[in-house]
This record gives sequence, structure tokens and C-alpha cells, in this order.
Amino acid sequence: LEAARAEARQALAAWRLISRQDAPPALPRETAAADQPIESHPYWSRARLALDRAGAERRTGTLAARGNPTLGVEARHEEPPGSPALDAVALTLSLPLPWERQQQAIESSLRYAETEAGVGLGRVERELLLAREQAALGLESARRQAETTKKRALATREEARLASRRLDEGEMDTIDYVSVLRRSLEAERAARLGELEIGRWIARHNQTQGILP
Repeated sequence: LEAARAEARQALAAWRLISRQDAPPALPRETAAADQPIESHPYWSRARLALDRAGAERRTGTLAARGNPTLGVEARHEEPPGSPALDAVALTLSLPLPWERQQQAIESSLRYAETEAGVGLGRVERELLLAREQAALGLESARRQAETTKKRALATREEARLASRRLDEGEMDTIDYVSVLRRSLEAERAARLGELEIGRWIARHNQTQGILP
């Protein structure tokens, strides 16, 4: 125990020498973002863009499969025997009849792609909503647990302080004191882990709101 304390003191002294600060800075804590519309999440926007693109491709592809009408112009010069020369202009209008099977195959493929994109958008939305619910429940649970471990750490810290006094006054032996101190250190460690768990769930909550690392 004394060796661990000595190492901690040496590490702190080295930090002060290098940084010229009295204590290491506190680690930055991420704050929970406010709830955002599901439509603002990058994953949802990407899936919506895929659906819009598939819809546009279906519309343009269907028109292309049906073909376009063509207009032809033909000039004619005829000289029938015994009759005056005859000049004429012939107009031809072609309305293509699409190949039914080919057209149906193209349109079916394009509709399928659009349907798949719509299914993908719905799946992304459901997954985001579920992830938001899980993050909210996890954060709430982590905060309750952290509050419990913090109270226990405070209680065991006071126990360790009183045990130290009793040890100095000869009212407690070293073995019992070490046992109390060990419980206090374990409680302090659990409290720190509880804070880290809160940070983990806050980060997960923010990700579900579209704040990606």
C-alpha cells in the first residue's frame, strides 16, 4: 500500500515538474445532447437520399423503356408517263410499340430497387428509435448506480478516516485498519467506474441523436 502511494506521489511530482501545474487537469466530460428529430440523423438522411434516388431512376427508366415517337420527312419527285412532273413531301410518324416483356422487366427491376430503398429507410428509422430508447434507459440506470456508489464511497471514506484515528490511538490493529482502507479504496474505484459508465451512455445517447465522433 505504501509503495503504491509512493508511486502516486512520484507521478504527481513528475506531472507538476513537466506541466508547471499543481494537479492534472480533469478529463473533459461529454454532455447529453437535446433530443433531435429523427430526420436530422445522418443515417436517416442517407437512407432517404437513397430512396429519392431510386424513385427518380424508376421514373426516368420507365420513360426510356417505353421509347419515344419519331417523325420522318421524305421528299419525292415523280414523272409519270404522259403526265406532268410531280413533287411531293411525305411525312411518316412512328409510334413505337414497346417490347412488352423487356419493358415489364425493366420497370419491375426499377420498382424493386425503389421498394428496397423504402424498406431500408424504414429499417434505419426503427433501429435509430430503438437505439435512442436503449440509450435513455441505460443512461438513467447508470446515473442511479453512480449515485449509489458515490454515497458508498463517501461512507467508506469516513470509515477510513475514523479507522486511521483509532489506529493512531491504539484502538485498532493494523490488519483491521487495512481491511477498512481496502473497502474504502474499492468503493472509490467503483464510484469512478460509475462516472465512466455515465460518460459511455452519454456518448451513446449523443450518437443516436446524430452527433457522431
